[in-house]
Amino acid sequence: GRQVISELMRCDGKITELVSASAGADRIRAEARRQPGYRSLAEDAIQQSLEGRLDWSDARRVAER
Repeated sequence: GRQVISELMRCDGKITELVSASAGADRIRAEARRQPGYRSLAEDAIQQSLEGRLDWSDARRVAER
């Protein structure tokens, strides 16, 4: 079957400001990383692999992007 790998960021005031100002994805992601609970696609893939829900080769492929 298929497994969802997700990146979730909370759109608080600062993130909303950056999006409204057409900031680049790198700048928005850098701000999101400062937020508690943020997990990147790579981190989610690795965590799912450690939990046995995702094959390691698939997690590596996501993490290498």
